[in-house]
Amino acid sequence: SFELTRRHIQRHGPPQAVFVLGDQMASGVIAACVEAGLRVPEDVKIVGGAGLELARHTRPRLSVITQPMEAIGQQACQMIQEMIRRNIRRIEPRRVRGRFIVRESLPVPEPLLRRLEQRYPEMIERDPAAAEKP
Repeated sequence: SFELTRRHIQRHGPPQAVFVLGDQMASGVIAACVEAGLRVPEDVKIVGGAGLELARHTRPRLSVITQPMEAIGQQACQMIQEMIRRNIRRIEPRRVRGRFIVRESLPVPEPLLRRLEQRYPEMIERDPAAAEKP
């Protein structure tokens, strides 16, 4: 992700925002942006898609859309068991919702964040470390 981001910036200039499925890859994107003299989030906004502990320790801290792997695995097992019991090859998909953890790499304007929290209280989380900052 570091090298791909680096090449993209050299060829096309900086993107406005990047969504990266893995938090480790997102940290590589952050590093490539910093190396290119770009500021995150002022110049490039970045969101990770896993929600690993690593996301809390990047600089700036990585906003993430979590992937609740345990719940996804449980749903998958239940679906397979049901398919076996019913002797079918396909089943209706099920949704397992993650959370959007708002951190420094993707600032969300306060009025929008409050609306999101009201509409999706179980899905929006503010970075607790942000409240500790002076």
